[in-house]
Amino acid sequence: MTKLRRLQYLFGGELRPICVDPKNRLPRHLGKLCMACCAPKLLKNVEYMSGHPNRHDACSYWCHVVFPTLASRRLNPYGVVLPRGIRKVKSLRTLGLVNIAGGKAILQDIRRLTQLRRLAVIGVNQKNCQEFCSTLDDLCQLKSLLVEPDLGSSSYSLRGCLDGVSSPLKNLESLKLFGTMVKLPVWIIGLESLVKLRLRNTRLTEVDATMQVLGKLPNLAILPLWGNMFKLEDQRSLTFHREALFPSLMVLELNLLFRLRSVEFKDGATPKLELLCVCWRVHGRLL
Repeated sequence: MTKLRRLQYLFGGELRPICVDPKNRLPRHLGKLCMACCAPKLLKNVEYMSGHPNRHDACSYWCHVVFPTLASRRLNPYGVVLPRGIRKVKSLRTLGLVNIAGGKAILQDIRRLTQLRRLAVIGVNQKNCQEFCSTLDDLCQLKSLLVEPDLGSSSYSLRGCLDGVSSPLKNLESLKLFGTMVKLPVWIIGLESLVKLRLRNTRLTEVDATMQVLGKLPNLAILPLWGNMFKLEDQRSLTFHREALFPSLMVLELNLLFRLRSVEFKDGATPKLELLCVCWRVHGRLL
């Protein structure tokens, strides 16, 4: 692969079959998957599939999803391991989903790919986060970034892992952050080119302060908020204030925000909002 000097796009895909999540779901759902050949509806329950799967679907799922995933990813269905010397492919524009948990060597290769426009990584942890932040500082042309923590950690946490970025990524248009953060890194407020921001399971504690920061991003147009974005305890509401205008926001998605009871829009907030998507799970069913 390292001999493909003109290669511009390398993306291993973001394969996320729920059943083979090694952290918690695989042991719990393995029995259901084994029984799916006799009772195909169990496959639908595990993977939240639409339609009515039959025995052929269940067998195909084992052959084409579960077995290849477990065999090729060493029980880790998230991310790919890049070959050494990837730094030689200097024409790369897109790279992902890369697992960087194995060591700093891969980050030293990535930082040499100065033409990268899109980068997706998983495996960020306390041991490699400083090197990762330093790598981001060198990728000045980056327009899209996805960051997810090390699945081997019990906390699934990015807490403090992105604080080492020395300055905002001025050209960044899309940012996806998955994993516990408690609070956003301060440099996010400087992302003036940011158009799309996705936050999932970040468990942010300062709800109003976070909305103030996001509301001041001048070009933010798409905001999908997933899972435990906020750690909602006493405060169960989400308010869009006039002071945090969200001047360019056009699409707002509220997806499975647990414990959230209400969303309020004050006069003058989100003046360009065109689409509001709300998805909740009640008694195991999506609404």
